[in-house]
Amino acid sequence: MAIPPKPKIDRELDNQIALAGDLATRSLVWESRPTRLELSFNNLCNLKCIMCAKSDDEPNWLLDKDVGIKFLDDVLPGVLHWTPSANSEPLLNDVDLLVELAQKHTAWMHLITNGTLINRERYEKVRERLHKLWISIDSATKETFEKIRVPAKWDPVMANIREVLPLAIEDGVEVTFNFVLMSNNWFEAADYVTLVADLGGKAANIQELLPNSTQYEELVWEDKVEESKVAAVLERAKEVAEERKIDLKLELRPPYQGFFGHNPPSEAFKAPLAELRMRHGEAIARSHPQFCSMATTYLKVIPEGGVYPCCRGPEELRMGDAKTESFEQIWNGEKYQEFRRQMFERDYPDVCKTCYVLVGNPHYQQMLADEKTDGA
Repeated sequence: MAIPPKPKIDRELDNQIALAGDLATRSLVWESRPTRLELSFNNLCNLKCIMCAKSDDEPNWLLDKDVGIKFLDDVLPGVLHWTPSANSEPLLNDVDLLVELAQKHTAWMHLITNGTLINRERYEKVRERLHKLWISIDSATKETFEKIRVPAKWDPVMANIREVLPLAIEDGVEVTFNFVLMSNNWFEAADYVTLVADLGGKAANIQELLPNSTQYEELVWEDKVEESKVAAVLERAKEVAEERKIDLKLELRPPYQGFFGHNPPSEAFKAPLAELRMRHGEAIARSHPQFCSMATTYLKVIPEGGVYPCCRGPEELRMGDAKTESFEQIWNGEKYQEFRRQMFERDYPDVCKTCYVLVGNPHYQQMLADEKTDGA
């Protein structure tokens, strides 16, 4: 008689134990499997935001449906959070198929949307399997918003947010508003946190600009704005977060990074073990600060087929091709094993050496400080 599969909660617990073992033994072949997946059937978007490759007319990619379903059937059984996007608008996927696959494997979706399509009708479609919702607005005013997020219009996006946000909060969905810090919007960072609070949000994220478009050099703030001015605005953003009880995360390089929380995790969150998984991740980051915390649990697959160990997906870290290799062949293949060796031995790929996810980990910073003290 066939043994029925374990419930998702038991699989997640087994995976956490396996990950702890993989790291403790410095294994290159891992028993654990990724619990966070980024995979979309396409990289389509209805906007050409100036900091995105879409503004440079990035080619459109479509992942063969059968290939995508096969890969998802292999990896989703261990996944808690599935992000169906590729620097794209996830609601341009076949939403019914996404929900069907998430339901089949008891996975929950993390939608990162530009806010133009997330009205009540579309929200109802994903409602059952939605756990996280990120809304990217990058501004606090109509003028700045419409210059950045071309050709989106401020008023319809705000209307969508006001319609959907109360439903998401009622459902226990983790909603975060996202802001990319750039030379053309840095001065609105504090006002952005105010806007999030005024809309009824509870979490705001401010992240560094990535070199995803040819306008990167023009948009990066570091060589155009006095550091003291940006520091003052970020300090004011923290003050607003404190005053309005907003969770604020600064995904920026030291010394600006940090998390300033005011809202305890809700027991109403739908994904199983949400808080336990978060705390387990913190323990892993604390116990193994030299190993990128994202690389322990994350897998990114782009519609072109490339597979990567982190959300940034630089070509230097391409681990395989989902069109020609199975998940299992990639996950413990030669490239992944070499990448894990580099992490364990701190022989980092160049792209990792300045990445916020690695160097912004406060435990990584403490490790360096301790080594400096010991060597003094």
